[in-house]
Amino acid sequence: MNTNYYQLQKYLIFLIPIGLIFSIFIADLSLILFSLIFLIDQIKKKNLVSLFNKYSIFFLIFWIYLLINSTLSFDPNLSFSRSIGYLRFGIFFMALSFFLNFDDIKRNLLLLVLFLSILLIIDSVFQFFAGYNMFG
Repeated sequence: MNTNYYQLQKYLIFLIPIGLIFSIFIADLSLILFSLIFLIDQIKKKNLVSLFNKYSIFFLIFWIYLLINSTLSFDPNLSFSRSIGYLRFGIFFMALSFFLNFDDIKRNLLLLVLFLSILLIIDSVFQFFAGYNMFG
């Protein structure tokens, strides 16, 4: 694995939970960049076998079902444009399942999510009693 791609994807994985706290845009942008870099890296390596497991095939069938339903809806253009966006979650799932095989990423991501959860719980309790948010 190319270490530059690996490092960039590692930072993007850790940016997703942090981005969910501060901005949906940051989280979504991280998700899309992480998924695209993973997909480009796997295609460049011609490692397409790792992309197609039973879960990704199930998701692909479900996504095609959504596209077919979109063509049959009252407003196909709006429905179709919304259905296309779900593809990013399938690619994200494939990339995340690939990267969670590495123990350092799994451990660090778990610690980050645990730390952020505790921080948000403390902030919520403080906001309940004090009446204002610690972080603004």
